[in-house]
Amino acid sequence: MYNTEDLVGEVVTIKLNSGLEILSLLQGVDEDFKFLTLKNPRNLVINGEGGQLALVPYVFTAIDDEVIMNASNVLSVNLTSETSKEDYIQIVETNQSIDSEEDAE
Repeated sequence: MYNTEDLVGEVVTIKLNSGLEILSLLQGVDEDFKFLTLKNPRNLVINGEGGQLALVPYVFTAIDDEVIMNASNVLSVNLTSETSKEDYIQIVETNQSIDSEEDAE
């Protein structure tokens, strides 16, 4: 058994009460476990008829580099599988390099 605070600094999979699944770097947990601080969260969605999984931005109209989430909406927090973690890291790094290129223009 582990404490959620032990997962700070790890890529985690968060299952919300709504059924939504989020992959994110867990940046912090407040001591009363009322809030989670997430870095670059991504929603997991099923893409198209083939049933392929895809990661999309957590929000589309706001900066989501850091998101503070109310823990009362969280059903579970788990370490992300190695394959999904690698996919998440690649997507986040690709998006950050694209953002840097756009800022330079």
